[in-house]
Amino acid sequence: MDNMSQCLKPEPTSISLQYKCYDWMIHCTVYLKF
Repeated sequence: MDNMSQCLKPEPTSISLQYKCYDWMIHCTVYLKF
């Protein structure tokens, strides 16, 4: 399976928070959307 698919998840509690996943990095980072 794709790691990116598992990494990429929506935030129901906070729409301001978004998850950004990098397949080449296999790392998930959360950032605030202003």
